[in-house]
Amino acid sequence: MQRIFPVLMLAGVGLAGMGLGRGGDAFAQQPIGNGAASKPMIKVEVRDPKRPQAQCNDGSPPVFYFQPGSGPDRNKWVIYLEGGTACMSDASCKQRAVSKPYLVTGSKVPATMIAKGILSTQTSANPDFAHYNHVLAHYCSSDFWAGDTERRIGDATWQFRG
Repeated sequence: MQRIFPVLMLAGVGLAGMGLGRGGDAFAQQPIGNGAASKPMIKVEVRDPKRPQAQCNDGSPPVFYFQPGSGPDRNKWVIYLEGGTACMSDASCKQRAVSKPYLVTGSKVPATMIAKGILSTQTSANPDFAHYNHVLAHYCSSDFWAGDTERRIGDATWQFRG
């Protein structure tokens, strides 16, 4: 019996090298590798009535992107926790909402994305993991994935729900 071990990439590790960082082209809709585009990852909202506090900073539902695996690797997984640092003060949280709104919400990100690097479905770009199931957990909590509180900042209530 073959054991299947998931590959877990921690938040912020090697973003630039994997082509996933927001500063570059996380949602690039362009060909990669041999000229063929990677299959799109589909946005999925997380809505669980048993966990109503699962929220982004702005109270919107958190999201992840998913691309199903194929062939013999269809039962293996790459799960990527997106990075994005945190806001450490009321002022930095307000600035974050203005300068990088996608880091405080799940509702203002595209319905699909074309990933590069370790989440690419092109074997020329990702020979080891191209056919695995791919998950990118979108980061929208501004708390290093570790919070469980809310805070009033200006006229808005911010959720820090890791």
